[in-house]
Amino acid sequence: MLDGQLELPVGTGEQSIDIFAPRGVHELTILTIASPEVKSVEARRARENRQSSSLTMGPFVAADFDPSTAPNIQKFTPAPPAEIKQEENRWTISMPPRELRYINFEFLEYRGEAIAINNVEITGGGNKHMPPAADVLKLASNNILELAPGDTVKVSYLDELTAGAEQRNRLLTQSLTATYYNGEITPISYDFARNGEGSVKGTRKELLRIEPGERIVAEVVDFDFDIGLERDQVEVEVQINADPPLKLTATETGSSTGVFLAEIDTAAEAADGKVVVKQGDKVYLRYKDTQNTFPGHAFYRETIVLLNEPTEARIQIVDSETPVEGA
Repeated sequence: MLDGQLELPVGTGEQSIDIFAPRGVHELTILTIASPEVKSVEARRARENRQSSSLTMGPFVAADFDPSTAPNIQKFTPAPPAEIKQEENRWTISMPPRELRYINFEFLEYRGEAIAINNVEITGGGNKHMPPAADVLKLASNNILELAPGDTVKVSYLDELTAGAEQRNRLLTQSLTATYYNGEITPISYDFARNGEGSVKGTRKELLRIEPGERIVAEVVDFDFDIGLERDQVEVEVQINADPPLKLTATETGSSTGVFLAEIDTAAEAADGKVVVKQGDKVYLRYKDTQNTFPGHAFYRETIVLLNEPTEARIQIVDSETPVEGA
């Protein structure tokens, strides 16, 4: 149970469930039943990793149940239940604003052999989500190719004339899968070197740590944002430790590359157009990936750049033995 709501009924054997919990302190209740032959039982959890599609189960730790470890997080208050009103054959369900991935209607009791639903409308935030603005009945007769994620487009061409006329009526076919791209953001920099001809060439390298005054280049690779023939743009957030984030614009490197770059200049002291950093700081770079297949909803892809911080050196003497031949 989570916040008094039953999420997983009691069952036999191992059970698992995905819980999408908003930010806050929640009340979690777990019930396990073991027979005398079973030596022990346990509950394990895995936390979402937005940079990886694989999850690793692990045991709960004491900090998971200690609110003092996160003093700035308040207790979560569940939203009030939805209100249902009926006016003859029209049902209206009203609920507080919330982010939803899908809506499932379940009718527990009805009269007759089946349920007949004439129309379903879903509105929120001043917008009508269902039915769509486009006329669904006209989609099959227009000249626009309607695609959904997972569809495969196959294009064929009949080559009637070939070189030397040795082969005729050759059918050429290519296919393309319509899907979303799981974007990524990477901090990079460039090393410049001059070759023997005198020209300068830049070599891309990924960043982990920098010194104050060095430049950070945020590289966003997301082909879903390549929506026009011109160079598109993506909004990137830059945050120093827990300070309020700064918003920059990353510009596409070409007309249809899907690679976006944003330059962040750093400095040890305040300067125009530069971000002030110091030793030991953490620079967070993130952007909102609105369309993807993992995790399947819009969320922020994030990466971190560290500021070099000197540490105390250590020296250690380790015993060693040299083998002697014939001994």
